[in-house]
Amino acid sequence: MNNKNKTIWKIQITGDVKYLEDLILIFKNLNFENYIYKEDGNYFLNNKIFNNINNIKDLIEKANAFLTIISTFPSFRKNLVSKPIKIEKIIEMSEDKKLEKIYDSEGNFNTEIKIFDNGRKSINISGVTYIKLSTEFQTSAITKNGKIISHINSIEDIKSLLLILKNNNYKLNNLIEYLKPALEKISQFSNIFYKDKIFKEILEILNSPETTETSSETLRWVNLYKIYELIREDAGGEENLKKKEWFDKKIIENFKRMANYYRHSKSKNSKKNEDDIKEHIDLKNFMDLNEAEQFISDLFLKYTEDKLKSL
Repeated sequence: MNNKNKTIWKIQITGDVKYLEDLILIFKNLNFENYIYKEDGNYFLNNKIFNNINNIKDLIEKANAFLTIISTFPSFRKNLVSKPIKIEKIIEMSEDKKLEKIYDSEGNFNTEIKIFDNGRKSINISGVTYIKLSTEFQTSAITKNGKIISHINSIEDIKSLLLILKNNNYKLNNLIEYLKPALEKISQFSNIFYKDKIFKEILEILNSPETTETSSETLRWVNLYKIYELIREDAGGEENLKKKEWFDKKIIENFKRMANYYRHSKSKNSKKNEDDIKEHIDLKNFMDLNEAEQFISDLFLKYTEDKLKSL
């Protein structure tokens, strides 16, 4: 079960089919390696983006880290996703492809398949991780003189640009140069920090049913604030976080003010009426849930970039 034995790992994933198809389309059109690919009607995450795979537990943690980051990364997240991505199963295949071991999404052994020279199979049967895809509002990307001058905030933005730039190789290369480092950072961070205590706590929140399945704005605000607290703690406290100047201090204060309104409400499971909130919060300081999710997504990005710089 390690690289010395030349094991072939296959990470089968499932989720929002259109989002997965869009990712495959983007990677193909931009000549990126097939981070996600389709085979026999199933979708797989390419294990080659991970290094030093010593065991299946490490592989699963790295895969979950990668999927979580890419699904919240401004350039690759999708608008209005209703179905999260999850690891369906892990297939461990011998180099000669005559032995397959199948594990569930948590790394528990499930099935062993032996394939003989005559094609006969012997099957031995013994006897899912959710990734949040942020719901964000779309910000159109703009190009000028071949350069991207505004953030690409969703995968829909990239698809729109591909249509516009399909006959302009110069501008298309600029798009590739803009996005490729992002994918490299996601892969690098997943390989290095997948066991990091703070990062694992953030993953737990992002994968929690209270984050991926709840319709309660209160619970979603509470979870966003938990992520903010974890990043703030890792940055060395409130003042150190603000000194990094990732955001205008007013944006941070507006987020905290709104989050605390929800956190300190008497009914944690009730959906707040926006008009009621505006009565208690000055309109100029009002931040809605979409803006808060955007802020935390961008904060998470800044945090990952900062962690890589510290190496």
